[in-house]
Amino acid sequence: MAWDAEGYQPVELDDLAVPGHQPVVADPKIALLPLRDLLWENFERLLLDFAQAEDDVAEARRYGVAGQAQAGIDVAGRSSNGRWYAYQAKKVDRLTESDVRAALDAFVEGRRPFGASRLVIATTSEGTRTQASDLIHSYRSAHPSLSFELVWDAQYISNRLRRLPRIVGRYFGDHVAWRFCDADVLAGYMAPQRQTALLGTELAGADPFALGVHEAIEAYGAAGALPAYVRRPFDAELAEVVRRACAGKSAVAVLVGDSSTGKTRACWEAVCALPVGWRVWQPARGAEILNAPGRIGPRTVLWLDEIKRLLLSGDHAADERVAVALGGLIGDRIAGPVLVLGTAWHEDWIEMTRPPGREDEYKQRRMLLVGRRIVVPEIFEEKEIGPLRTSNDARLAEAGEHAEGGHVTQYLAGGPAQLERYENAPPLARAVLDAAADARRLAPGIRLTEQFLAAAGDASLTSLQRDLLPDDWFAAVIAYTGAPCRGARGALGRVRPSLLTDVEHEPELRLADYLEQKLSRERATLCPADWFWTVAERFAATAGDRVAFVSAALTRGRLAAAERLADRAAALGDPRGLERLGAHAEEQGLDALPYFERAARAGSELAMVKLGFRYEDRGRLDEAEQMFRAALSSSEKYDAKVGLGSVLWARGEHEAAIDLYEEALSDDGGPRAVEYQARELASRGDHELALELTCRSFAAGNSEAFTGLAWCYVGSDHERAVQVLRQALLAGDRNALRELAIVHEHSGDLRLAEKFGELAARYGDISGLCLLSRIRGRRGDLASARGALWQAYNTGQEWVLLEIGELHERMGDLKRAERFYRRRLRQTNSSASGHSLADGLVRGLIRVLARTGRFAEAEQLAVRSGSCATELLASLCTESGNYADASRLLDDLVGRGYSRALLQLARVQQSAGDLSGAEQSLRRACDAGVSGALRQREKFREEVAGGC
Repeated sequence: MAWDAEGYQPVELDDLAVPGHQPVVADPKIALLPLRDLLWENFERLLLDFAQAEDDVAEARRYGVAGQAQAGIDVAGRSSNGRWYAYQAKKVDRLTESDVRAALDAFVEGRRPFGASRLVIATTSEGTRTQASDLIHSYRSAHPSLSFELVWDAQYISNRLRRLPRIVGRYFGDHVAWRFCDADVLAGYMAPQRQTALLGTELAGADPFALGVHEAIEAYGAAGALPAYVRRPFDAELAEVVRRACAGKSAVAVLVGDSSTGKTRACWEAVCALPVGWRVWQPARGAEILNAPGRIGPRTVLWLDEIKRLLLSGDHAADERVAVALGGLIGDRIAGPVLVLGTAWHEDWIEMTRPPGREDEYKQRRMLLVGRRIVVPEIFEEKEIGPLRTSNDARLAEAGEHAEGGHVTQYLAGGPAQLERYENAPPLARAVLDAAADARRLAPGIRLTEQFLAAAGDASLTSLQRDLLPDDWFAAVIAYTGAPCRGARGALGRVRPSLLTDVEHEPELRLADYLEQKLSRERATLCPADWFWTVAERFAATAGDRVAFVSAALTRGRLAAAERLADRAAALGDPRGLERLGAHAEEQGLDALPYFERAARAGSELAMVKLGFRYEDRGRLDEAEQMFRAALSSSEKYDAKVGLGSVLWARGEHEAAIDLYEEALSDDGGPRAVEYQARELASRGDHELALELTCRSFAAGNSEAFTGLAWCYVGSDHERAVQVLRQALLAGDRNALRELAIVHEHSGDLRLAEKFGELAARYGDISGLCLLSRIRGRRGDLASARGALWQAYNTGQEWVLLEIGELHERMGDLKRAERFYRRRLRQTNSSASGHSLADGLVRGLIRVLARTGRFAEAEQLAVRSGSCATELLASLCTESGNYADASRLLDDLVGRGYSRALLQLARVQQSAGDLSGAEQSLRRACDAGVSGALRQREKFREEVAGGC
């Protein structure tokens, strides 16, 4: 949604594009030539040319010179039959009867040049009065040897000149001829001249970037060179100016705003509404405007981006001449309409329109501009930003999500400039930018301090490079990286703290958001060098920042660096890094005890609890009790109560243990902890206490307590699992019937499974219907299975649609499955649950398309739908042995920043026999810190070694 330009009502963003059709605007030919505006000498010359064309006279000439007696004759000419004609020019606004009589009498009674026998009176008057026409008729009757033509008035001459563009162009200009003469006669005469004579280019073929519209950020899936345009209230003012120009009235507007607020883009969108036939001309200097008379055709947009270049050049006399020329062009009714659009910064506008002093040196400039300003706001309002986040244009969506403080246009325009700043950076500045980007992608949210980045830049150098550096090298780097980029912040610049904050921090720097995202994608599979981890250990801003680097180091196999970072963070009071080292050791099957012991010494309550349980497992009850009590003394953690209870129970102190369990059950998260303890007891064979704690956990609000305990026995003790769930029925567990059905299904007893599934559905457990469908499907009763799913759907469970579609696929009815998926996709709403359902439906449709051989269509759908859909299609390709397309799809995902696709790519390459490629992909995944990459690489190497 966005706000439109008229009434500021919500409209869909997709409706904001320029309409595909051009509006029809009345723009007729010039009705009448302004003969009266000609000098009298030029009117006589025009009459001479017109007489030659109209009467086919030869030897036509002006009769006499100024000051001579001419008997009222201005032009004389001999016709092809040898007769001489006389022409009298009357440059008057109104031709009277007495004027006509005087001319006729002078011709009849006076000396007629060359014995002329025909008289024509030509006038600039728009029409001829009936009395004058009647008088001419009477003279024809009285003097039959002479010929008297009706008056050639402005209307008659104009009508005849429509077929004579050469004459019109000679006296009024080619641009007037183009707007006045008939099209068929212009085609052969004006077209070649028009291409070279008129300034500018056809608007339909204009390039917005050549006119100064900034390039926008890149975003995957974005279509078109420019993002969709979002209209704001000021666009209504601009649209009205354009509408006046369309209606035939010259107009001026100057959009005023700070850098990259969207001024030029707004002008471009506005002129796109002009009808076919308009031109656009962008003068680079004021001198071009001064030399342009006669070459600016009607229906021309004068594109004055950064108008200060023309009107604030520093030469006030030249600026005034340009202002006069522009004012004259706007006021020229014949040359118009023209549309003058300019842009200016606030400070330049103030200077160009400042009030006059004692001597008004800039009167013409001020008269041109005052009253023509349209202010472009620097920031978007929240009601304008909200709809951007859900825009179909990926660039707008990104700007809506990441633009700081409503600076949407600056984010869109500044991104390419920030990237250019990075690409053109000197080596040392680039090293600092790379270090900033790596720090932010490895430890999102950390603070970038000058000390950290200066150390990173220094560490990237050789000894010789470091020795040759000037003392102020870092200041020079920040001066380069921090310079503003089209109204947006620089690539990397200092953060100025608010005056309202009382907290003092080390000077902080900020990497531009767009550049951070771009570099994070491009450098995703690069693991920083050893010196980077050393810099992070020594110069990270806080202990918490070092902890964030611990996780990054661990996922990349940098265990030594992770240990140093964790120890440094613990020394500064944050033991979480050591906790993560312990958790990592557990995942790898290594001894985690040393890490938890160090973390406990540093004050980690989590580590104390972890140690307590491990000491208990090893029979070291005194040490376990000590750890649990230490954790309780500092935090009253519920899991410490559960652990201590377990120790006391093992010592025979049952009442004290039960009291601790009861205390834990009253804490948030305590019922779940007690459930886990029950599972642990079950694994030790203490079934009665396990069931007792499970009942207490359920009574305390943990609805999954019985299910958790029952599944401890599934696969090893079926009867005990069933007994637990029967106890759950007695306790009122609404999940028990469904779980009984699943447990029996797992054991292979489909009859009992179906029975309990029917009971679950009968008592309101809708998921029981889906379970019934699965069980009946396993028995081969697919029709009944489908009926159960539709029954679930009819109760409002939309998610079962996915299972219905999959059932169609299992039945082999792929055509029906495809129709089903397509129809349901059209009907799916846009809610969060609807998006989840739509994703599942898309995956189903991709499966059908791929399995019916329509890979190209499946790929188009997958690419539009995101990384998960593309990974699915790659899996389908792998299943069918199409390793090439699977690799290509996954390579594309990796290039778009989805590093996790490297794991699937490695599996595809291994299946295809490309072991070297698989090793490389796994190395890149490890360097990218992809979860599970280290384990997969180890497994891959074991398989390769085993195969050898």
